[in-house]
Amino acid sequence: MLAKIELSLAPSKAKGLSEDERLELGRLLLKAGYRVDIVRRRPNANPGTQYEYYMILDKGDSNA
Repeated sequence: MLAKIELSLAPSKAKGLSEDERLELGRLLLKAGYRVDIVRRRPNANPGTQYEYYMILDKGDSNA
C-alpha cells in the first residue's frame, strides 16, 4: 500500500527553509526509505509572485 504525503515548505521570505535545507531534508528522507520529489508552484499567475515549494513523499514497498 502506497501512502503519499505532500508537505508545504514555507517560502524563504517567510523564514522558511533555504535551498540547502530543503535538499538536506530530502536527503535524510531518502535515507529513511522515502521517495522524495521537491516541486515548486506559483500560487497565482502574477510574474512577481514568489514560488511555493512542496515536498512530496512516497513510502512504498519498492522505490525503484
